[in-house]
Amino acid sequence: MRQKINFYTDNPDIDFHLLDRLGELYQFITPAHRELLGVDDEQSFCDVWLEGLRSFGEAIGTEIAPRIQQVEEEELTLDADDNLQMGKALRANVKLLNDLGIAPFGAVETHAGMGAPFAVQCCLFEMLVRACPSTALNVIWYGTIAEIVDRFGSQAQKDTFIPPLASGAMSGCMALTEPETGSDLAAISSYGERQADGSYRLYGNKRFITNGTADLALVLARSSKTFAGLKHLSLFIVPRRCGKKLNYRVTKLEKKLGLQGSATCDLNFQGATAELLGEEDKGLSYMLALMNNARIATSYQGVGSLEAIYRIATTYAGQRQTWGKPIANHELIAEKLADMQMDLAAIRSLAYKAGFHESYVMMARAYLERNDELEPVAAEKLQQQVMAHQRRLRHWIPLIKYWVGEHVPYHARNALQIHGGYGYTKEYLPELWLRSTTILSIYEGTSQIQALMCMKDTLKDILRSPSKFIERTIALNVKGLSESMLRRKLNRAKRHVNAAMLSVFLGLVRENFALNISKLQLKALRQGMERLRKNIKMQDFSHALRNAERICAMKCHVALAESLVWDAERDPRRKALALRYLNRSLPRLACLKAEIDASSQF
Repeated sequence: MRQKINFYTDNPDIDFHLLDRLGELYQFITPAHRELLGVDDEQSFCDVWLEGLRSFGEAIGTEIAPRIQQVEEEELTLDADDNLQMGKALRANVKLLNDLGIAPFGAVETHAGMGAPFAVQCCLFEMLVRACPSTALNVIWYGTIAEIVDRFGSQAQKDTFIPPLASGAMSGCMALTEPETGSDLAAISSYGERQADGSYRLYGNKRFITNGTADLALVLARSSKTFAGLKHLSLFIVPRRCGKKLNYRVTKLEKKLGLQGSATCDLNFQGATAELLGEEDKGLSYMLALMNNARIATSYQGVGSLEAIYRIATTYAGQRQTWGKPIANHELIAEKLADMQMDLAAIRSLAYKAGFHESYVMMARAYLERNDELEPVAAEKLQQQVMAHQRRLRHWIPLIKYWVGEHVPYHARNALQIHGGYGYTKEYLPELWLRSTTILSIYEGTSQIQALMCMKDTLKDILRSPSKFIERTIALNVKGLSESMLRRKLNRAKRHVNAAMLSVFLGLVRENFALNISKLQLKALRQGMERLRKNIKMQDFSHALRNAERICAMKCHVALAESLVWDAERDPRRKALALRYLNRSLPRLACLKAEIDASSQF
């Protein structure tokens, strides 16, 4: 008899972060949703989701996790009708999760779903990834696609597509990437042709589409063949079959480094019947909103992966003996394990905060749309709160996506190193996790795209008011004398980032205006920054872009440290963890700052 393991109850960190503010979301659900869930206050609202996670956690830990290697070893194939043929282990995993109700768990409650908040869905995703990332990528699409249709679709589209998604009878995929475009969405060549009956015919090819063998594709394409560019992109609903006839073809299953049990496909649309989702030419704005969710979910994928990596590394290091003691007690190995634990705690802390903020934005926005008769002052106050959550998300999302992409594979490699020669064999799991996590820096926006987003937003924020930035930088030098030790160290970390940005601006001013000034010449620096602000469209920002990854890495350290400090202020038992993270980060921030200073000399 298989030993029961619960991936929810064996990880108290999940409760600590998930329950922090989950109850706040209760205010936004409808009376009908409350009745469906059988809840009447914040506590019962939280309890229903925790019970669901507990049930899933036992099935995931007991049944799905032991099959991870078998899922990766079994080959995926297509039959003559483009149907995906799964291996025995993956097929059993998907059936088990569908029987447990994973499809209705996240699907909208208006169409037979339970309507789990985004943060709760991400928590479930973390547990699934920890057990088997390929399985996770096969079953996350029901609620995700249903939410998109519910958010942007017509009532007829909601009635047609959401019920089968919510029941698990239909799965979906997002088709954005094309063979020659990657992140350059303006270069998309696929297009729709409007028909006399209001439907569309879709033409073009998509590549690297996760779960591309699904029953329904949401496709980003040009609104017509004659128009190009970001302003003329639309989102289309494209069923894979119209009746019994194939509507588009799955032309290839990619052979990949990792995630062998997740179908990554090429799709070919040659006159496929399609429906416009939402408004024409609004595809880019829809996708930007949806990418927030995707990138936050990717951070939870990183958390689940690192949880698994840390556990296999600590288990092996505790059992493997050399020179009369477990290798976990040797200093070099102990430090690697401590770094894994510290980084896991940091990224889970920030990822769960982002998950809550996104849940708040989604549910509060829906609440405002339903209640247009809300008293104006209350409506304005809630709208301001939504905007505050959105601002914080805009700051965090590129950072958490960058961090998991760059650091989780690093820890996977260290887990392999801890296993020594065994880690290099397929008998043990580290090589699987090293292969599976390499994708984190690539999909849903590469690490370099995240760094560019971070730098772009940082430059814009500073250039809106250069004087305020300089004043804040000066204030950090004298702030915190009466604050806690953690706060003082956090202020030091922030000073490193601000000093680095001052160095970047010095380089930009010198590069663009041939002004040889230093950061000590504040008046001249302020004037140079004002000149940049007024000529931002004309100037060469190559110096800043060369340092984009360094600045992004620095801001990652500060955001993660700040999140841990907040946790320590809420629970003093977490103070040592926050302190260790800050002590590890401060010299790294100083080093990155020195690299930025040096780059301006070339």
